[in-house]
Amino acid sequence: MTTKRTYVELSMAIREDMPTNHPDHFAPSVTPYSDIAVSGWRGTKLTFDSHCGTHLDAPSHFVADGITVEAVDLDCLIGRCQIIDIPTSAYDVPIECEHLPEITQPRVLFRTGWSNRIDEDPEGYFGHHAFLTSDTADVLVRAGVRLVGIDCPSVDQSGDNAHQILLQNNVVIVENLVNMSSLPDECDVIILPLPIVGGDGCPVRAVAVLEENSP
Repeated sequence: MTTKRTYVELSMAIREDMPTNHPDHFAPSVTPYSDIAVSGWRGTKLTFDSHCGTHLDAPSHFVADGITVEAVDLDCLIGRCQIIDIPTSAYDVPIECEHLPEITQPRVLFRTGWSNRIDEDPEGYFGHHAFLTSDTADVLVRAGVRLVGIDCPSVDQSGDNAHQILLQNNVVIVENLVNMSSLPDECDVIILPLPIVGGDGCPVRAVAVLEENSP
């Protein structure tokens, strides 16, 4: 029996004209500073928000003296994850405890389908997304979850505190996931930020690993 592996890109492409949640965050800048025709090599200055596009929130994002990006355990970022379906097309939908199945993995990704709105309705995408209630965040912590991801720009909305609950318990957060429609109920994921010393967050390359056995 052989195992065929396929890989699904779960990260937004970083580009200067990408939709951004202003005024809290800013768009990236990709500026060449050396050209092949002149110097024989090409170099580019990259300027981006630590919470640009598909990104990881380290505990230090909300917690004084919390774990910073470079100190997040790789074992937390790589491994088996559970996909929880909360499909919604309505604005401002809370993800309540009763929406949760039994939690079976230490990594949980919420699939709402909201990422499909980012180009057609960026204001709605950033301002009216689904979010985790405080009680839901508490349930995930008690279940031993170490990583929570969502295909929305944030795990909470203004006035809620899912960020604080998760990060205070060293549960890292991944936001702005995309391309989740083909994922099964469980799969392996690889979510890698740059090891920025003292970082509160960082864009990530998030990849799902799908396996299919054949004779």
